[in-house]
Amino acid sequence: MSGDTRWLDAIARLRPEAPEMLDDLLLPGQGTGAVTFQPCDTPPSANLWARAEHGPSYIGVRVTDETSATAETALKLASAAAERNVVPVILSHVAQSGFERFGFRLERVAGQTPEEREACEAELIRFWDITVVVDANRVSALR
Repeated sequence: MSGDTRWLDAIARLRPEAPEMLDDLLLPGQGTGAVTFQPCDTPPSANLWARAEHGPSYIGVRVTDETSATAETALKLASAAAERNVVPVILSHVAQSGFERFGFRLERVAGQTPEEREACEAELIRFWDITVVVDANRVSALR
């Protein structure tokens, strides 16, 4: 485990309670403006861990719906970050991913069409040198 304690601090602050969405309380029935996107099905890769020996690897976590950001998922990501020297980068295709409250690095994927969002995500993957992208609802498959 690395000497960086920020992920241990993040694990200590994880709570299953979620804050109330102010938009829903103040503007009922107007929605959050979330976009939809059909992600490709990329399986988690064992090669991610081998790369961590040379400095942190970056793992992309694709969020395409607002229900995937649970305390359990955040705990799994923070544990992987602390134990395996990886840095989770949330690639959010929705207005509010839910991971904001857990303190992860979050990148918004912009674009009006699926092609534009794919291009934006590909650019973020290159920028962060992301080793693997996992759908948020498949984080539990990481070992």
